[in-house]
Amino acid sequence: MYNIIHYLYSFSRPSETFIYTLIRLLEGLPEFKNTILTQKRELAQERPFDRVQVIFKKGLFSKLQRRFTNFSDIDWATTSNKPDVLHAHFGPNGVYLYNSIGTKLGVPIITSLHGTDVVSLPYSDYKYRESIVKMSKDSECYFTVPSKFLYNKLKDLGCSEENITVLNNTFDGEFLSTRKSNYRKPSDPLHIINVGRLLPIKGQEYLIRGFASFVRNVNPDSKLTIVGEGALKNKLQQLSNDLGVSKQVTFIDYVSHHDLPQLLSRHDLYFQPSIKDAESGQEESFGIAVLEAIMVGLPVVVTKTGGLPEVIGKETTFSYLIEPASEKVIYEKLKDLFYSNEAFADNTCYSEHVRYNYSQERYLKKIISVYLNAIR
Repeated sequence: MYNIIHYLYSFSRPSETFIYTLIRLLEGLPEFKNTILTQKRELAQERPFDRVQVIFKKGLFSKLQRRFTNFSDIDWATTSNKPDVLHAHFGPNGVYLYNSIGTKLGVPIITSLHGTDVVSLPYSDYKYRESIVKMSKDSECYFTVPSKFLYNKLKDLGCSEENITVLNNTFDGEFLSTRKSNYRKPSDPLHIINVGRLLPIKGQEYLIRGFASFVRNVNPDSKLTIVGEGALKNKLQQLSNDLGVSKQVTFIDYVSHHDLPQLLSRHDLYFQPSIKDAESGQEESFGIAVLEAIMVGLPVVVTKTGGLPEVIGKETTFSYLIEPASEKVIYEKLKDLFYSNEAFADNTCYSEHVRYNYSQERYLKKIISVYLNAIR
């Protein structure tokens, strides 16, 4: 049996369902034992897991331990668990493991990078970038990224590509068991949904503006649902008020992963209006919510940014690519879909192709290959 130690700051944030999905899938394999080291336990009831160790708790003992011994909490936790692999989730956690423990345990370090830790953080934190590049050239360090987009961004930093693996995200099986069966009829109102943190990179401001034009000029009874929390919530709610669509736009702070498939299936269209953030340079690295919407049976519209085009593959009757950061483009696309109505039908022919590319079986096969390659 291989002992895998997963390290991340918080286990797990609402938006990080992909990490919990990985743990659950690995738990189904008898040859792997997973233990999670984290500084903060979140969503314990919704995402139960027995082998979670909370480290670096603030208190007198922790301070004395760091002051008078050579062991820190992370040293003790990793040594006592006798890992075969240390798997850090997100770049800063990988850098922390590497700088605090290095490879003195004789154990390989795998770091899964997910977006900000590649496209923006290295440009604002030179020491972090230096560490990432150094790790990439260490034969005991390995990286995974969810898209070719992020793979190329990592190479652009000067990282050696030898130990970088593209590990596309997968989806929870619940999204397949809640397939949409009732489809919008011509002239019916359009029910649109977007899921994601309320941040500039997500582009919800453009979606609300484009939707408001659609409501004014095409169909006043259509609805937009935005699911997520974030710094822009008040601003986006005020924008809805100012544009006169507060009654048509619903904000939902949080929906459990268990309930999300049902919510998606009650809508007609999934829209991901992400942009490249001018200030941070951040872009979408993948787009799990888009993948989940496809599995439920919704047509999807995404912008040509980051790894989003990789998720949908090619444009079809059920998948559309548009230019980012344009309320006019969004308005025109909504209008076209409303009048043509061809996208609102059974998408099985398309979703099965996407399902094959991002299946749990392919995902597991690849991560197991990464683990075994690192161990051997």
